[in-house]
Amino acid sequence: MQDKMVVAIEDPIEIQQPAFLQLQVNEAAGLTYAALLKISLRLRPDTLIIGEIRDLQTAQHAVSAALSGHLVLSTIHARSTTGVMDRLLDLGISHSQLTACLAGVAYQSLVVDGHNVAAHYELATAQQLEEAVHED
Repeated sequence: MQDKMVVAIEDPIEIQQPAFLQLQVNEAAGLTYAALLKISLRLRPDTLIIGEIRDLQTAQHAVSAALSGHLVLSTIHARSTTGVMDRLLDLGISHSQLTACLAGVAYQSLVVDGHNVAAHYELATAQQLEEAVHED
């Protein structure tokens, strides 16, 4: 089996990963998440890792990549698993695009317990997210 091409777009690159092509965001030089996503798609990667979806243009490129068959992994600020969908909808991604390309969501928050900070995790499949949206 051939190696898979993985492109990671990060701001900043936190851990060097020799198996990935890692691209550093540099907004002052015009190398935004959206610009680097557009460039990276020309490389025909199997997987795209986007450090953070911050704006509509980045979200649109991520959705486009997912709809064209790329595995896209990213982070986005939200308060719950369903909040991720709300956030993407608020950015301007359509409901039909989300249901066509979203496979699942992992949500993590930090919980202060008085002594330590522990992580709280939630996982939701696309079907669970769809059902939750229709309940609202």
